[in-house]
Amino acid sequence: MLSVRRLVAIANAALLMLAAADEPRPNVVILTGDFGSKENARLLEPLRASGTSFRNCFGSSQSPKTLASWLTGCHELRAGIVDTVGGRNFIRPAVPLVSDAFKAAGWQTAFFGTWPFGEAIPFRPEDRGFQEVLVDADGRSGDYWGNNPDHPWLRDLKGWSQRDGKRAAVLETETRRWIETRVAAKERFFLMLNLPKGSEGSAKALLEDLDRSGVGANTLVIALGTIARESKETPDALAPLVFRWPGHVAAGRVVETPVAVFDGMPTAAALCGVSLFRDWKGDGIDISGLGKEPRTEPVERSFFFHPGGWPADQVVDRYKSDGYAVRSGKWRLSGLDLLDVSLPPEHRENVFETQPDIAMRMMTDYGIWWQSIRPAFTAPARIIVGDERQPVTPVTWGDWWPSRESTTALGPVRYPDQASLRGLLRELADPARSSSLPSVSGVWKVHANRTGHYKVSVSKLPPGADPAERESLGKLHGGMAHARAGKYEVKTPLLEGATALSLGVDLNEGDADLEVWFEGQGAKDAIFGAFFATIERMGERKMPDPDWKPQTKENGGEK
Repeated sequence: MLSVRRLVAIANAALLMLAAADEPRPNVVILTGDFGSKENARLLEPLRASGTSFRNCFGSSQSPKTLASWLTGCHELRAGIVDTVGGRNFIRPAVPLVSDAFKAAGWQTAFFGTWPFGEAIPFRPEDRGFQEVLVDADGRSGDYWGNNPDHPWLRDLKGWSQRDGKRAAVLETETRRWIETRVAAKERFFLMLNLPKGSEGSAKALLEDLDRSGVGANTLVIALGTIARESKETPDALAPLVFRWPGHVAAGRVVETPVAVFDGMPTAAALCGVSLFRDWKGDGIDISGLGKEPRTEPVERSFFFHPGGWPADQVVDRYKSDGYAVRSGKWRLSGLDLLDVSLPPEHRENVFETQPDIAMRMMTDYGIWWQSIRPAFTAPARIIVGDERQPVTPVTWGDWWPSRESTTALGPVRYPDQASLRGLLRELADPARSSSLPSVSGVWKVHANRTGHYKVSVSKLPPGADPAERESLGKLHGGMAHARAGKYEVKTPLLEGATALSLGVDLNEGDADLEVWFEGQGAKDAIFGAFFATIERMGERKMPDPDWKPQTKENGGEK
């Protein structure tokens, strides 16, 4: 028989469940961008006045890393972002995104603006829980070639198309249209808008529209600075973070408690009553109690920082101690420097030798944390080819891993954006300069969904490049083209003046390292990789699997 105490507990739990069911579940608008600029900073002023601002929110000085932390609730290294300058910024598919959680809970989801995480499956926003997208890559390797913010090319679920007007204005119009459609259909929505430069006016108008229509009263607005500004203690940079939800988040409150960008995912989920996935293992915690009454402080914790950016073919443990930092309470440890950051900068002294117990504890905590994130580096995220969702898979030089054909070849670290690549192509087109250039090549790490014969179409410039630029920068010299997948290689002669070439390779289902390179383009022994390619499955294998074994009496055949 149940005791009276047990019955009371069950009754109280039932009442709490009923109360939770009556709680409103808000729309969500997340604004991300460079809020360190004067223009975008103005957007934060009214939000800070009507919401809770976190003054000590740790982020990263690199936009993709901060954005990845927000989307995943994980430190960016755990999420898979290890390159600080723009190449291979892939969020590992096994790491769920906040959009996955809200989509599963019934919200209509969308991502508009700059998406820096790749244009191939499984890294596109539509692969990661966003049902509607309107994106570019802001001049990075996956962007439409030569994209112009005055007449932008943007990609939606149907593909790339050029739009009339400035990029910020186009995004404003499409964002309003999407929200109006959701409101008219009485659908709860989750919108993430990664603001391009110069769009603060559009974002402000959007917020005013929400408030004027009455939708803003039940909309959780979150503003996050994706390019954090270096604090006095780099690399632990500070990112502006503001939460606003009238009646649910305190207005005008400034929080000094240290928090991190990865706290955003569990906090937004908690405020909206969204359950995270059962096996979710993130670094963030729910900090919504800091913006409520009565205020609740989280337990004191340590924050860990590492700039990343080590060469992709190196053992990561070699770089474990390069540029790291740990923050724990008032203490900051970096290398052999231990500082009390509660003191004014001019009064801080290195107390590493006089406080050995604190230093050792923080170093031990960092070592444990490093081992916890290390598995994320051992299995690189791979681009999927041969998938019906994306029959023609685009890859670029920005997706390269270090070349297998040249140990001295430069890769994406030096040339992460289109402007830098255009400069390299000018050097390649100049006979006097190309003869002294080192090799430039790299490997695409792919996963073939199906065994078959794949057409790899390669070029120095993509098909969308201006014809005049293709004529001046895109021509190939006579020589030889090679394609290697693992230890098997195909090659074909290059025609002088060609601007594109297709090669056929057989791939088995599973992982493969694919590299395509050209000889005869510059220095005698230099090779140059295909900067752009598309990969398409054409049918079954053309040749027998080279891993086959001859039939013998021992394995069931005749000798």
